[in-house]
Amino acid sequence: MIPKGWSEENFTEFATVNPRRSVPKGEVIRFVEMAAVSETAASVSHLLEREFKGSGSKFQNGDTLFARITPCAENGKTAFVSFLDQDECAAGSTELIVLAPDPQKCFPKFLYFLARWERIRSHAISNMEGTSGRQRVPARVFSELVLSLPPLHEQKRIAEILTSVDDAIQATEKVIEQTKKVKQGLLQELLTRGIGHSKFKKTKIGEIPESWEVVKLGELFDLVERPIDMHDNDKYQLVTVKRRFGGVVERSVLKGEQIKVKSQFSLKAGDFLISKRQIVHGACEVVPASLENAIVSNEYNVLRPRNMLHLDFFRWLCRRPFMMEYFLICSIGVHIEKMLFKINDWNRQLVPLPPLTEQRYISEKLTFVDANISNYENDLESLFKIKSGLMQDLLTGRVRVGGTA
Repeated sequence: MIPKGWSEENFTEFATVNPRRSVPKGEVIRFVEMAAVSETAASVSHLLEREFKGSGSKFQNGDTLFARITPCAENGKTAFVSFLDQDECAAGSTELIVLAPDPQKCFPKFLYFLARWERIRSHAISNMEGTSGRQRVPARVFSELVLSLPPLHEQKRIAEILTSVDDAIQATEKVIEQTKKVKQGLLQELLTRGIGHSKFKKTKIGEIPESWEVVKLGELFDLVERPIDMHDNDKYQLVTVKRRFGGVVERSVLKGEQIKVKSQFSLKAGDFLISKRQIVHGACEVVPASLENAIVSNEYNVLRPRNMLHLDFFRWLCRRPFMMEYFLICSIGVHIEKMLFKINDWNRQLVPLPPLTEQRYISEKLTFVDANISNYENDLESLFKIKSGLMQDLLTGRVRVGGTA
């Protein structure tokens, strides 16, 4: 069964795969590298100019570029060609398959969305050829596809709807990118210059506001150990701290008899947890209230802040490059994945410390920006879900859209 007014067509009846186009060898033309093709955006990020050597995909405005190396069914590098002059022919990587629509049967931007559709991508991926790690989508997979094709006016309307969602996605991505730049700027400014200071002083670690202090890290924390008396039949929540400041997260809930390392320690909300073997990758974070009484092994350092330190301020301070350098130089080992953190060395390192009230104010500003980024990222995730649902509804005809022939 197909929607009323739609026709059942082989893919090659409404589009040409890798059309033959003439470009004189040696002519300087515009060129698209694989790196310029996005997994989410229809446009390419940049164009090069180079001498055409006779190989490579050739395309014109209205064509769709489909990457033969496709990472997953949901995304994959795909571009819509709309950046050339009229009748101009450009070339691209041999890893790009060119799909050229028949203008009498297929609206160009509709073909682009077909190429992004999960059904087509799954078919392409399941037919990849080559050895492990070097598999490619063969161009012939498109000739095997039979699809239900709406009339041209409906194709156009579908493309317009999906393009509007794409535009919203790209706008949100730009806001996220810009807000992250603002965040990085604030991290640099607030954690080195503070708020509203006009007088500065030179110290061993550089110039800082006059009212700030230079302290050793060991002055800010107490190293705590809360060993537990483990019982075989009791259950325990194990946690870990993720790399790149990803937070303290649950691992598993196990009975005492299932836990091989019997030297385990209890956590409290507000502890600062450091993974001894992962700290060079930014594995440190504050323990949230939801993980109160969770346990960790002696592979972790558990620190408790003293009254002079606002812990959220310290979280942000840890993201500064000099702190990441401290984590590295205070770890020993030959291989980056086998280094072991030495907290006594780290305790001797110097850091800038604002007054407690300013620590709080700095933390609030950075947390506010971070919350905005999270909200935008949630909006972006929602838009991707909306687009996925729309594509399934519109490209199958489950939902019909207006438009007249």
